[in-house]
Amino acid sequence: MIVFRLFFVVVLAFSIPLSSQAEVVFNYSEAVHGELSGDNQQPTQLGIFGIGRNIVTGRVTAIGDTDGGFNGTADIFAFEIAAGTLLSSIDLLSFSTVENSFSIFYAMSDSVEFPFSDFNINNTFELPDLSQILGGVVIGVGEVGTDILPRVASAHAIPVSPPQGREFSTPLGAGFYSVYIQE
Repeated sequence: MIVFRLFFVVVLAFSIPLSSQAEVVFNYSEAVHGELSGDNQQPTQLGIFGIGRNIVTGRVTAIGDTDGGFNGTADIFAFEIAAGTLLSSIDLLSFSTVENSFSIFYAMSDSVEFPFSDFNINNTFELPDLSQILGGVVIGVGEVGTDILPRVASAHAIPVSPPQGREFSTPLGAGFYSVYIQE
């Protein structure tokens, strides 16, 4: 099991960046609010992220093929960035593991649903068309305290060859986004 804590910093368009002491305006924790969805077609809807720090804390367990079926959990959630605001960073606040796994896969899509299920992503026989997502990256303890959004924005961050996904510029503008996290 891996426990992660991310914060999404939202700023006004054309404004100066917020300080690291920006106010926490939203805080979702699986321990308090319940399990994040594992269904890519019905992700947990977190609503509109406000200006400031928007924190999401969850935990995932290894997904692997055992006895012909998948076990483990993926966390899938969606949020909106309002008109006139920008998603300026996604910072990994903490990362801990109680197993021998030291990384998670983090991917984003620019839709209210995530285009792939855990089976699609983990099916080694037929890799999904990753151009349907904005980008993805493998992150771990080494990224604690860093902004992962620039790496997600690079199509070369997805750990497949040849690189797939769409490169995009940061910060991200208004719209709906979904996030997929798995060990």
